[in-house]
Amino acid sequence: MERGDNFTLATNVTHAGNFDYLVYKAGGRRYLLQLKHTENPHTTKFEPSELVKLLDKFFKSYYILFESYYKIEGKDMSEFIICTNKRLGQMLSSHERNETAVDAVENVFNTSTNGEIRNFTRDNNKNIDVYSGVEKLAEKSKEFGDLSVPAHNYKISTINEFLGKFIMVICQKEQLEINEVIYKEINKRNEIKVTRQM
Repeated sequence: MERGDNFTLATNVTHAGNFDYLVYKAGGRRYLLQLKHTENPHTTKFEPSELVKLLDKFFKSYYILFESYYKIEGKDMSEFIICTNKRLGQMLSSHERNETAVDAVENVFNTSTNGEIRNFTRDNNKNIDVYSGVEKLAEKSKEFGDLSVPAHNYKISTINEFLGKFIMVICQKEQLEINEVIYKEINKRNEIKVTRQM
């Protein structure tokens, strides 16, 4: 708003599937966000198997929407973002990434000094490769077994398309830090006087 940007911000959006928490549109791009919060961000970390299961769940939602709404409408789904205070485990931290895709969202999300914006591209290490992991889960499903070979290939290419648009923003602060941010923001605007306790 301070920059004078034209944007829309909505929540619980009908055609956003599992990424309906926040939908932000600006500059011809759409950012669909899901929040994943943990009470213990310093003791629990994302490991490959957990992230793959989460992405498989989100892909199923995306696939239904893509087939029934976005493909028909010819709309670009833009970026799918999980915003979390949970850090990446050591294995996912070493996963191959695509820096160009990350650059596209840095102007939207300003992370804290210990935060990061992260995406994944194919990794040669199959033990950590989220692409291979999501593909394997899809191939094990009953629905996949009923598909023809061309439909198999199409679904795998759609998985790759979805994961190419997926970004993790690891930046949520803990409650005390959030309280301090809110306090400073209110005082900065100098509209009302508050104490930290208030």
